[in-house]
Amino acid sequence: MRGILCRLDSVVIEGLASEAPERVAVTDLRAFPMGSDVELTVYWLDRPGVLGPSASVYWQGQELLRMDLHEANPHVHYGLAQARLWRAGGERIYLPETPIEARAEFAAYQINRNLAWCFANHPDQRAKRSLPDHAVLQEAALWLHERILDLHRSKRS
Repeated sequence: MRGILCRLDSVVIEGLASEAPERVAVTDLRAFPMGSDVELTVYWLDRPGVLGPSASVYWQGQELLRMDLHEANPHVHYGLAQARLWRAGGERIYLPETPIEARAEFAAYQINRNLAWCFANHPDQRAKRSLPDHAVLQEAALWLHERILDLHRSKRS
């Protein structure tokens, strides 16, 4: 699925992470390579009741962290590879509904400071050794911050 998303500007996914069929549109997907097996993506998510930017970090195609930075009910999923062993969508932590600038800052902070937790707690030992170095994390955090704001401006204009 991710291979398809990387090649398309827009895709509609039916029944994403849910038993009930629903239409999910993922548009404007952009990727930032953080290493040979690690990739950060940012995209616009449009599904019933949910509209806004999201970002994910993947290791070897497994989603480790997702930040759904929508205006209503923004939330973050930590340790998705582990959580999916128990529940398809993983656990989520809800964030306050703040301006997009604050949500972009939050996302950058997660990459810079908390992504290490997702790697360290992955059940595969190879993931624990794949955390990008600090300089790459900083560069990725800045890139993500800018992309979230750019994406939000382009969709709101």
